[in-house]
Amino acid sequence: MDAEYVDICHYGVLGMKWGRRKNPSKAFRKASAKADRLHKKSDRLNAKANKKEAQASALRNKADSIDRDYTIAKGKSAKAHRQADRNLLIKPSNKKIEKLDRATADLEETRSIANGKASEAENRAKKARHKANKAANKSSKWERSMAKTFANTKITEINIEDRQKGKAYLDMLIGYRR
Repeated sequence: MDAEYVDICHYGVLGMKWGRRKNPSKAFRKASAKADRLHKKSDRLNAKANKKEAQASALRNKADSIDRDYTIAKGKSAKAHRQADRNLLIKPSNKKIEKLDRATADLEETRSIANGKASEAENRAKKARHKANKAANKSSKWERSMAKTFANTKITEINIEDRQKGKAYLDMLIGYRR
């Protein structure tokens, strides 16, 4: 064999198109099984994303509640400090101010932790939603591909058993033909 001349040999069936299946019934069965798998995966990921979004929402509500409590405590502490500054002659209750300052500091720490957890949960929910949307797009793309592939296939070429299994997809194909 010369280095300049190379033969490409093909041992397939003469006249057969590359990537096409001889048996449309078998092809339809495999395609509808894949469509079912893709739909199930999409539904499962969508449910997972909804759950993560609900968790993130609950954590964000809790963080917002802590933010409100922190704002109130900070205002009370500032008010007590202003009163103490005005009443230099009268000795204010240092215990009350210290207690308010401690409560404010504790709430500030709790607030930062809660906001961090809420942000992490929101990021997880965002990733899960992206994954669910990606799976849904893949599923719909496969359905469009099926419709295009089987558009010229006669329904009589598909076995009765396969027709019953893929009734929803046949209805979809009939809808595309109209």
